[in-house]
Amino acid sequence: MQADIDQMLKRSESLDTTELELMEQREPIDASIVELDARRAALMAESGDVSAALATAEREIAAEAAVERAARDGIAVEIDDSLLADYERVRAHNGGAGAARLVGSTCQGCHLTIPATEVALIKKAPEGSISHCDNCGAILVP
Repeated sequence: MQADIDQMLKRSESLDTTELELMEQREPIDASIVELDARRAALMAESGDVSAALATAEREIAAEAAVERAARDGIAVEIDDSLLADYERVRAHNGGAGAARLVGSTCQGCHLTIPATEVALIKKAPEGSISHCDNCGAILVP
């Protein structure tokens, strides 16, 4: 019976040692968990701030876009319907740019050079005539 008691004491000591070793291994892990929880909380707070700032910026942009759309609609009323339809068609085809400035011999819509003979014809065209870029199709504004 004494041998059983001695064996149980040794087993108990072995388990105590193992438990202490595991507790020592766990301490840095627990510290890391606390640190990571704090970092996560800070990031969540920052994420909330960024989301709020984004929502505010989106509202401001939407308001600006509405003002610009209203101004555009006010100006569009004065433009000939066929020219406006042509502009809208080109704008839809180009993904937003319906007209482009002609600077020298370069279309500012596609940034490609237009042949010199074409540029000369555009510049000599009578007032009110409409010219298009051969590359992107944008209405050219000399």
